Amino acid sequence: MLAQKDIAFESTWIHKLEAEAHWRAYWLQQKMMHDYLEEGDKILEIGVGSGFCANYLRSKGYEVVTLDIDEEKKPDIVANICEFELKNSYDHILAFEIFEHFSFEKLSNVLTMLRNHTEKYLFLSLPESRLITNVNIKIPLLPSVSFSIKVPNHRLPRFLRKDLSSNKYHHWEINYSKECSIKKIKDMFLMSGFTILKHCVSNFNSHNFFVLSNNRER
Repeated sequence: MLAQKDIAFESTWIHKLEAEAHWRAYWLQQKMMHDYLEEGDKILEIGVGSGFCANYLRSKGYEVVTLDIDEEKKPDIVANICEFELKNSYDHILAFEIFEHFSFEKLSNVLTMLRNHTEKYLFLSLPESRLITNVNIKIPLLPSVSFSIKVPNHRLPRFLRKDLSSNKYHHWEINYSKECSIKKIKDMFLMSGFTILKHCVSNFNSHNFFVLSNNRER
C-alpha cells in the first residue's frame, strides 16, 4: 500500500471471494451504464479492481482500456491518475470508487483532465459518510409507517462522527466534512465542464453513483 499522502491502494482482496456488496455494486455499475453505451464505443476504466467490470464489458463487444497505479492488477496503462495526462480520448471513462483514494484537493484537476479526454460520459461512484437510522412505527388498527433518517457525517455530534484518520485507503468521502459536502462535489463537477445527468444512492452501501456528460455537441 502507498503512503497516505499518495494514492492508497492494495491488491490482496482481488485474490479472494469478494463480499456480496461488491457484487451488488458491479450490477449497479452495469445497470447505470446500460442506457448510455452504444455499439463500437471505446471505454477507459480507471481502477481495475478484480477485473470484473472490464471483462464483462469486453464480453459484450466493447473495447476497454484499463488504467491503474498498481502493476499487480495488470492494467493496460500503469499510471497515477493524479499525475498522468491521458494520451487519447475515449467515448466513456469509468471511475468507480476511485477518487476517495487520493486527497480531495487533487479532485478538481483530475476532473478537468478527464473532461478533456471524454467524448461522451464519465461514470463514477463515491462513498458517503452518513448516519442512517431506520424508524418503524406501529399503531394498533393502523398501517405501520417506516422511514429512514439520514444525517451527513459533518452534521453529527463529534462523538458520533466517522473518523477517517485511521482509514488506510480513504482520504475523504462525500459529506465527511463540510469541505467535501455533496453540494460542493456537484459544484466541482459543473465547474470542470460536466453536466450531471443522473445521481442515485445505493440502498445497501451508501455509495453515490453519477453519470456526467461533457457537454460537447454530438
